Amino acid sequence: MWIGKGPFDSYGYQKTAYVKGEAEGILPTLIYQIQDKGPPNSSEQYWVIPVDQAGHENGPVAFKTAGQVMYSYWGGWKNSETVEISDFYPG
Repeated sequence: MWIGKGPFDSYGYQKTAYVKGEAEGILPTLIYQIQDKGPPNSSEQYWVIPVDQAGHENGPVAFKTAGQVMYSYWGGWKNSETVEISDFYPG
């Protein structure tokens, strides 16, 4: 289910994206931002980090992963009934 009206495509996680809901690796009580923060083409390129409305980290990193794995997560999340994704902080 989409909560934002953003420029999503199959690689939407490469833009500013926020995720909330219940899924493997994330807690339903937090809102996460996907950040391209690690070394390019590495197993730690994408970080899924809980953030507050001001964009400040609000807890430990949920997980770090490679681009192909992030693509897999993204595909599952965008077709999920329990996860919401947006290019704006959901509130």
